[in-house]
Amino acid sequence: KSMAPNGKLTVLDKVVGALELMAMPHGASRPAIAKCVKETYGEVSASLLKRALKAGLASGKIKQVKQSFYLAGVHIPPREGTEVTKTVLKEGVGNMATHGDDVDVSYVGTLASDGSTFDKASHFKFTLGAGDVIKGWDAGIAGMRVGEKVRLEIPPRLGYGKRGSPPEIPPDSTLVFEVTLNQIIS
Repeated sequence: KSMAPNGKLTVLDKVVGALELMAMPHGASRPAIAKCVKETYGEVSASLLKRALKAGLASGKIKQVKQSFYLAGVHIPPREGTEVTKTVLKEGVGNMATHGDDVDVSYVGTLASDGSTFDKASHFKFTLGAGDVIKGWDAGIAGMRVGEKVRLEIPPRLGYGKRGSPPEIPPDSTLVFEVTLNQIIS
């Protein structure tokens, strides 16, 4: 770690340390970073934290997608039980959907436990990686190409978790979606 001339960690060093400690595969929000910095290194003002994030982005140490910040060039593998199983049923063409893209998908959602359908749509639009949908969708749809159809098996931690979404989705349910990427809008 680089240190300030006085031998102390800079606020940017503390932010980088917090991102390393949190080890979030899809990055962390500013409030989550602030909480981790406070718990690990002590209080840092919001303005200093904002300035450090800006400096980290300018220097290339930190990258940002929407409201999430992550360390540049560092791949953090998903935690146990937090991976989406993705099976390509039909290949797509063109560019890959990436975090920050607005996408249009069609899908059918079923419960892995009994195969019952709980939701479906022919056109559903959202911003990939912005937290508009369950985490399993952000992870599973990233990398798809237009026209591609996939089967996503999503564990509870990346779906609706311990609460479920009653009455259609019981607590701790593994979800199965067949998703087709209709269009990358932007």
